[in-house]
Amino acid sequence: MARTWRGRRIPSSVEVGLANLAVAAVCYGSGQLGLLAGEIGENVSPLWPPTGVALVALLLYGIRVLPGIAAAAFLTDLPLVPLVGVVMDTGAAAATALAGYLLLRRVGFRLQIDRLRDALALVFLAAFGSTLISSLVGCGVRVYVGQLEPREFLQVWSVWWTGDAMGILLVTPFLLAVRQYWRLRHIQWYRYAELGLLLVASFGVAWVGTHVMDAIFLTFPIIGWAALRFQLVGVAPCALIVSVTTADAAVGAVGPFAGVDVLMRMVSLQMFNMTLVLGSLLFAAIISQRDRARDEIERTCSRLGEVIHHLEVSEEEHQVRVKPTGEEPQRPSETS
Repeated sequence: MARTWRGRRIPSSVEVGLANLAVAAVCYGSGQLGLLAGEIGENVSPLWPPTGVALVALLLYGIRVLPGIAAAAFLTDLPLVPLVGVVMDTGAAAATALAGYLLLRRVGFRLQIDRLRDALALVFLAAFGSTLISSLVGCGVRVYVGQLEPREFLQVWSVWWTGDAMGILLVTPFLLAVRQYWRLRHIQWYRYAELGLLLVASFGVAWVGTHVMDAIFLTFPIIGWAALRFQLVGVAPCALIVSVTTADAAVGAVGPFAGVDVLMRMVSLQMFNMTLVLGSLLFAAIISQRDRARDEIERTCSRLGEVIHHLEVSEEEHQVRVKPTGEEPQRPSETS
């Protein structure tokens, strides 16, 4: 018999073990992808997807998957950092995901990201707040073990913080949007074509704006159109494509990132991502709120119409049963 607590089913130990194994595998695989974009050293990347994956895992399954997150961080750092650094990095990675989860849970974060407060909480509390933990601890450990010179602390920290923040800003909305793709099952075929065109245009315009021209703002109309037409399920993948393309330009110091040092490149990239993601999520949330309000008004009008129709039918039935004769009813005789 399944165990329950406060009306909720408690997963068995086997289910918890399988969930941790799956989370560890996904976090480790996404970490290997993040290492391909390493900017400084072998494991400091301007885009670190495991942070976003870990946050989504905690939002979906709770703190029971925290061991899987820590295991993935340990295995990722083991070939790259001395053992003391691996242990501290593992703790910092787990603490970052846990801090983001607790902060979002504290403010009542909804997985649909369909309210303004959800978008603001994801950007400022999770992406920019909790990620300070792992970046500061990780860089401090590397200085302590001699892997990093103190004079390099600031620029390495900037890349590290940017990577963790981008992992939450980009990967978390994308994975949460994947859960909502069932909404696209009943749309017309041309809407699928429109979404595909937006994805292709996001990459093409972002690449031209960063590698050919100094005009990364060209992507904003595409992101706005995706938010208007598809809300989170459209804007999240488009923003991910644009930001990855922009991060590649920042690593290569081309386009708008040419001729500046690493610190300024990371600051510029962070500001661009914050503007892009915050603006797109806010716009998508506003559209979602508008659609919900419209649907609620339509339901209210429909119920009101049913009530009026019921009252009209009841009045007609009452008039049929009671037919006035035009004569006054005789009064009963009075007795003395």
